[in-house]
Parts: sequence; structure tokens; C-alpha cells
Amino acid sequence: MSTPVTGAWPPAPLHTRRLVLRASEARDRPAFIELFASPE
Repeated sequence: MSTPVTGAWPPAPLHTRRLVLRASEARDRPAFIELFASPE
């Protein structure tokens, strides 16, 4: 079995020119639920 990697978790947000990838937060839930409730 390998040794677990140590480091900061969750990792820092990943930035690109067009978006920021980050861990989900409580404020994201309404939009997520609305997205999956859409009939489309």
C-alpha cells in the first residue's frame, strides 16, 4: 500500500482565463437543484 499524499485539502481554486474551478459551497445548491429540475 502506498503512503498517502499529504497536502492542503481542499486544494486552492484553479483559475483559468475564463473560469474558476473550486469546491462546491452551500450557496451553489439552489442553482444545482434548479439545473437538474429543468425539463430540458
